[in-house]
Amino acid sequence: VAADRTPLGVVVAAEVVRRAKAGNIHIHFTHMGYGTQNSLDALCSKCPELVLPTGIKSIDGIGFQHCRSLTSITLPPDLESIGEDAFCKCTTLRTVVLPPTLKSIGYGAFYDCSFTSITLPAGLQRIGAGAFWNNTHLTALVIPDSVTEIGSHAFSWNPSLASLTLPASITEVADFLACG
Repeated sequence: VAADRTPLGVVVAAEVVRRAKAGNIHIHFTHMGYGTQNSLDALCSKCPELVLPTGIKSIDGIGFQHCRSLTSITLPPDLESIGEDAFCKCTTLRTVVLPPTLKSIGYGAFYDCSFTSITLPAGLQRIGAGAFWNNTHLTALVIPDSVTEIGSHAFSWNPSLASLTLPASITEVADFLACG
C-alpha cells in the first residue's frame, strides 16, 4: 500500500502506463512480497482483460505471476521478451495476444495457465524450459520456423495437447519436450 493508501498494484500499473508513454521501459519485479502480489491480483480482479501500452520492451522477473483473475492480456506491439515465470499460475488466463516483435519466452513464462490455443509470432527465436508446462487446455501448437531453441519440458504435462508442430529450424530437441 502506498503512502496515500492506494494498493501497490494500482501504483505499479499507473507507473507502467506513465513510463510507457515516455518511451521504452521494461517491467521488472526482482522480488515482490506477498502483499505486493495480492495487490497486483486485486488490480487484475478489477481489470481481468488487460491491454498493455506501447513502449514496454520486456516483462521480466515474476511480472503477473499468480494473477488468478486475469483472463485476457494483449501484449504491447513492441515487446521483445517475456521473462521467467512472468504469467506463471495465472490459472484463469485464457487469451494471450503476442506481438510480432517477440523474440524470447522465458522459463515457466506461461506455466499453469488455461488457454486452449496461442499463436506464436513468426519472429520468435527461443522458448524457455517449462514455458508452457501444465496448460491442461492447450490442444495444438505450431512452432514458427524462426525458433531455434526450445528448453526442456517446454510443453510437458499438457494432457490435451494432441498436435505439436516443430519446424525444421530446430537443431536439437531438449529432454522431455512434451512428456506427461
